[in-house]
Amino acid sequence: MVGIILPTEAETLYFGFDESNHTGQNKKGEIVVVLVSSDVNDSFVQNYPNHRENVEFVMSGGGQYDYRFTILMGDKYRYHSSSTTLAENAFFLTKPFIHEKLKCIKLYFDGPILRWQKEFIRDQFSGIEKVIVDNFTKKQKINHINTRKGPKCPRVVYLADSLANRLYNTPTGELLSHPKFIPRS
Repeated sequence: MVGIILPTEAETLYFGFDESNHTGQNKKGEIVVVLVSSDVNDSFVQNYPNHRENVEFVMSGGGQYDYRFTILMGDKYRYHSSSTTLAENAFFLTKPFIHEKLKCIKLYFDGPILRWQKEFIRDQFSGIEKVIVDNFTKKQKINHINTRKGPKCPRVVYLADSLANRLYNTPTGELLSHPKFIPRS
């Protein structure tokens, strides 16, 4: 049996990004999350139920997972699309996980990411040999009438979505003193 490779030792890391979808709608602001795993199985696309998973095991330092988050507040972010919010914060949130042994990163986003945003993200990781950027949407049109709900995405995206929701429902004071919080200037 192969042991867990910690994100600080792995040559390949898998990142899932999501945000709380509340930019400009309330005082708390937008919570942007990155979840990282060194397990290739967390990068496989699969169907998940249309509900959020309990992420206590992630928040308590569960195995191969780690995460960081930031909170975006103020009018500056009020009119940002979720794809812009995620693209602008991808490098900022992944910096704590970048190390010398790292050769490949796979960045998976919840929601649409435009081609130019993917290029913008890739360009920020110029020191890494292989950078893959992809995105997944939870609601998919089957035809002009029907929509399929329920995520079909890598596990890191599914967990990032659940984590963003969990953090959003945490009191702001706890978030601001949380060890995984990275303040955005």
